[in-house]
Formats: sequence, structure tokens, C-alpha cells
Amino acid sequence: MLINPRLMALALCAAATAVTLTPATAQTVSTRPAYGCFKVSSAQANIRAGSSANADVIATAIKNETLVKRRRFCTVGGNWCAVTTNKGIQGFAAKADIKVSACPARTSTTIN
Repeated sequence: MLINPRLMALALCAAATAVTLTPATAQTVSTRPAYGCFKVSSAQANIRAGSSANADVIATAIKNETLVKRRRFCTVGGNWCAVTTNKGIQGFAAKADIKVSACPARTSTTIN
């Protein structure tokens, strides 16, 4: 049985290309925040330890800072939303101080 040298070279080239592309494709997959983001709309927003005006203030977010939503819905009364700041602090922000916003690309994480 004779093997055509051109077909053999073409098959080897295709196999090498497939092996080369597979790792690069896997590294470009990214994940966005599951529930979206908020942007601070007031001069500043207090990030509190609990969903109450009486809870301790654990951080402050300034106007136009992006906060990542930690839960799909805000509290039952709708006044407090679970958020994470860009420094990784998790707490609750008053709904009156924030508005729904698109998540910037920097909030995405790469999956290897």
C-alpha cells in the first residue's frame, strides 16, 4: 500500500495546528459576576456589616465606584443590597445610594 506524501504532510500539519490552538482557547474563557454590578450614585455609600442602618460601617465607596452584587435580589424590603467593593470587602449598601450598572471588564476573572 502506497501512502501519498502530500496527504501525510497535510495530516501532520493539521494535527500540529489543533494541538497548538487548544491551550490558547482554554485561557481566553472568562466569567462575569453572576448577578451584575452597581455604581455608587450618591457622593458616597457606606458599606455596612449587616442590612440595617444600625449595622457597623465597615467601608465607604465613593461616587461612580463599581460594586459587585453578591446576591440576585436585595433584601425583602428592598432597601439593602449585598455587595463586594473593589477591595474585596463584603457588606451591604443602601439601595438609595446605588444604581444598577454594567460590570466593567476588570471585574471578570480568567478561567484556566
